[in-house]
Amino acid sequence: PIVQSYDLDLTSTFLSYPALLRAVEVSSAAKGFRVTPRPKAYFNELNWPYQSKFSKSVPVPRRGWFTCSPRSACRALKSHCPWKIVFAWESNLKAYVFRAELCHLSHNHELDPPPINFDGGDDIRHQYSVAEMERKLQGIEDRWLLRPDQDVGSAVATGNNGDPN
Repeated sequence: PIVQSYDLDLTSTFLSYPALLRAVEVSSAAKGFRVTPRPKAYFNELNWPYQSKFSKSVPVPRRGWFTCSPRSACRALKSHCPWKIVFAWESNLKAYVFRAELCHLSHNHELDPPPINFDGGDDIRHQYSVAEMERKLQGIEDRWLLRPDQDVGSAVATGNNGDPN
């Protein structure tokens, strides 16, 4: 099956690679697939466009593409998906742009269906779908459940979280 899957405006511009990466990842996750960045060329000292100092230890892509990740939920093992978004740094705009004429926005596999909504809450299917605050709250809850000073039996028996008063 051919599945169209993109809401990101291909005329968008991005001032930094992290902003570009985040926009593509968020949009693809909302559609039910993951992306893999594939940088083709990197900035060097001669073409570094920013005011900050250039660092060889942190390579910043100048151009490349994103592909549908083999880790996408509904993609068959070792299958090729044609979905691809091409990006490049545009010197005269001083921003990253998409090369729409080189992009292929169709998948050859189903996408992960959107989460099911139960009583106003979403059914979370992947760990990366959980918001940061939800992960923090879950961590607090897990620590409370594992507290050695908490007598689980008395908390259940008394119905008052183990508080004798």
